[in-house]
Amino acid sequence: MVNLAFVTILGVFLLSTLLWGFKALPSERWQMIASVPRAKRTDGAWQGLNLTYYGFFSATGSTVGVAMMMLLSASIGVPLVAAVGFIVIMLVISLPASRMVAAIVEHKRNTFTIAGAAFVATILTPPLILGLQRVLLTRQLEIPILPVVAASAIAYSIGESIGRLGCISFGCCYGIPLREASPTVAKIFRRYSLVLHGRTKKAAYASGLAGEPLIPVQVLTSLLFALAGLAGTGLFLAEMWQAAALIPIVCTWGWRAASESLARIFEVTVEFPPIGS
Repeated sequence: MVNLAFVTILGVFLLSTLLWGFKALPSERWQMIASVPRAKRTDGAWQGLNLTYYGFFSATGSTVGVAMMMLLSASIGVPLVAAVGFIVIMLVISLPASRMVAAIVEHKRNTFTIAGAAFVATILTPPLILGLQRVLLTRQLEIPILPVVAASAIAYSIGESIGRLGCISFGCCYGIPLREASPTVAKIFRRYSLVLHGRTKKAAYASGLAGEPLIPVQVLTSLLFALAGLAGTGLFLAEMWQAAALIPIVCTWGWRAASESLARIFEVTVEFPPIGS
């Protein structure tokens, strides 16, 4: 009963946040939080550092993901020092990897790729857990490997679902206009299309799509990842470790593979917002 209540409360909080974001964040006022003046130019204008909601939701998603990882790890008796060590090492590896993968794959030096960081983290998770296991065994402590893998997958899925709200705010990772989609696809999404407003949205300055009904890629990704994370959490609390790990992993990476293959329908390039003036 307690487990069901926890998943229900988490689901209500998560889905209500996402639904609010889907409705509010496409508007122009929800892109910039503030602008910090840095230098005054000769023409009297100020050059500044823009603080965006993209950064806010990316940080919030990461924080929620870390909190979920800590909570789920604690529920299965993983020592706090092991959980913290695992998260710190993963962050130290993933953050530089997000830039390195973008430079190698996309040939862009000033871009961070979330998918690239997640890919590296997914590959390194099992050997990292085994390494921590050996260290802890010297102190007569043990990490349950499969449950920790499941907790990692759930944490990523839920954190990424919130982080995708930043893509709606910034106007990136957008799908093609409904007018360019096949009649069947356009009919499906006509009622649920995403319309981004404002000249500073990436969809506007990169593709001229401000005010244009778009395939809601960010919305689909956010919802799918949230539902996968919630399903994984329920299975995790029921001690069904394999299913708890498999569902978030298959849904998140399966969706990435599927959306990447549908190039004519979706645009899924993830870019870090530039510092504006």
